[in-house]
Amino acid sequence: IYLYSLGSRLFKKATLVRCLTKKDAQEIASYGCPPEKIRIVPNGVDTEVYEPLDPEQCRSLLGIPAGKKVLMCAALDLSQFWKGGDLLQKALESLPESLKAETVLLLLGNRGEAIAESVGIPALNLGYVSNERLKAIAYSAADIIVCRAGALSLAELCLYGKPSILIPLPTAASNHQEINARIMEKEGASIVILQNNLDSELLDISLNSLIADENKLSEMA
Repeated sequence: IYLYSLGSRLFKKATLVRCLTKKDAQEIASYGCPPEKIRIVPNGVDTEVYEPLDPEQCRSLLGIPAGKKVLMCAALDLSQFWKGGDLLQKALESLPESLKAETVLLLLGNRGEAIAESVGIPALNLGYVSNERLKAIAYSAADIIVCRAGALSLAELCLYGKPSILIPLPTAASNHQEINARIMEKEGASIVILQNNLDSELLDISLNSLIADENKLSEMA
């Protein structure tokens, strides 16, 4: 009761309150803080929900066999991940059979069925994932993540410490996705491939170099 009363007085007197999530904003409002004084930080990550979990336990929960490399590809719509082609699909198809045999493809996003069915790699297609806990499990299970370079995606990559191949969206405002990606690249956490320069061979080389190199993965994590 005392803490609620104290919180209520503090929030009511505050000029401005910043928080990370809508859930936080609702809780703050419940203390009597006017909604117009509450600001949600853009692209904030709730660390209580998106906490790194044990990779092996997460792979077990997802039914991924032990000892496999897990390559996660994430996009809102995987069929439109890169304008003008199925380069991800071609790159995965061209991986050496020895690497395909030790890799599991984890797909997050709408319309991943075509990739899952055609690349010759065991695949787990989760579809579009809105459940935060399932997303945390997927991130924790992955060894490598291929995705765009939006601020929220990169915040999640940093939180989980996952090596990544980033393909910045070239139409992003003020080219902010490439700027984001270059910072990750400079820190050694990501490989950046520009969409205009992207071809299946270049992506194939990047995937090959990471999947086959445990030391490189550890350095980037």
